Amino acid sequence: MITEPLPALLIVQPTRARYQTIIRHLREYGDGSIGREFEFFHLDCYEALSSWYARNPGRFVSLVIIGLDFSELAESGKLLGYPELKYPVPKDFDALRFQGLLVYVFLRENGLDGDVPVLLVSEAPETEDSRRYYSFMLYPAQGACQLIYIPPGPDGPVLVAERTAALALRPLDENQRAHWRKAHQMVVGGARRMVCLAREIERLGPGESVVLVLGKPGVGKELVANALHRCSLRFVADDPVRAWPSTANIAAIARNLIEVELFGHTRGAYTGSVGEREGVFEYGNGSTVFLDEIGDISNEVQLKLLRVMENRRVK
Repeated sequence: MITEPLPALLIVQPTRARYQTIIRHLREYGDGSIGREFEFFHLDCYEALSSWYARNPGRFVSLVIIGLDFSELAESGKLLGYPELKYPVPKDFDALRFQGLLVYVFLRENGLDGDVPVLLVSEAPETEDSRRYYSFMLYPAQGACQLIYIPPGPDGPVLVAERTAALALRPLDENQRAHWRKAHQMVVGGARRMVCLAREIERLGPGESVVLVLGKPGVGKELVANALHRCSLRFVADDPVRAWPSTANIAAIARNLIEVELFGHTRGAYTGSVGEREGVFEYGNGSTVFLDEIGDISNEVQLKLLRVMENRRVK
């Protein structure tokens, strides 16, 4: 019988000694479930990380742990240089002390992996210099990234293990996949990108955040919106208003009627308005509002819509 390999947990550290310290505590943490759940790989630089991905296409990567300080790297030729990055690199940037940030930037910007969660680990206390470089970590619509400072002593490695247990991405089992098919009419297979999507829906659904769903026509944005609603506290199956999101397809509405569709109108607001009408926000109060093809609205309406989303009020 052919069995699937364990999800991979990649640890990018300059020395094997640091790597062994981390995996020892990961395997000892709690009941040892982390050691049984993942397969560990040591990579000492970005080049090794890139080569691993090239040799293992399609492998399920659950987490990448990156050390921040590479001062102990034996071969300086393995250090990353300064290509065109998302943000200009300050002249006084220390490539050894903050090499881990560059590894993370290359991971995202070179398209190596946009989904995997990343845990950046520093054994040095937080400084003003390190706070200056937090902007490197901002990659919207990509996998989560956390930077932690581990204190000296036995509690430090335990903190890494705790964050690993919380942050690592797990494949869905057959029961979970069946739940997504039945509850949300979504097929979530073994592809990591679909697992990431399912986890993000479960994470965002219970909250009150405004969520931007991106994708080409036909990829299933409305399915995602429906799943977000069903994962929320706003979903009530037997309530006609709260059973489904209140939806407006902007592309299907005449441009001169978009404001009426969104915000409603009162009697006499314009010629021909003989009664009152609820807009999509008022009708969906207490539920979820899904605005499809939102990019088709004018700049003027966008400003009004932004005001509504910020203040949660409609006039």
